[in-house]
Amino acid sequence: MLEQGAQPNISSSQLERIIIRKPTLEIEQKIIANVLSDSDALIDALEQLIAKKQAIKSGTMQQLLTGRTRLPAFALRPDGTKKATSPANWEIFRRIGRLFH
Repeated sequence: MLEQGAQPNISSSQLERIIIRKPTLEIEQKIIANVLSDSDALIDALEQLIAKKQAIKSGTMQQLLTGRTRLPAFALRPDGTKKATSPANWEIFRRIGRLFH
């Protein structure tokens, strides 16, 4: 009697002789552990980058909001003088008390 499988001309006895290698559980676990380790390292690096950018943003906002730094477009008054300085036609008083005498 002729053995017949799902594929014509291939018998189950022929299929039983084919060696198929599969990775051991230990090898698979090592590969998965390496992937997870690499992913953790990437996440840590991204978290550090985010923290660095947040610190830069916070420092920049503090500089801008306190007036210590001005964006170039907002650094000058309409008359061309720097906003950090007094206009040329203003008299500068060293003591506020002199304003009222």
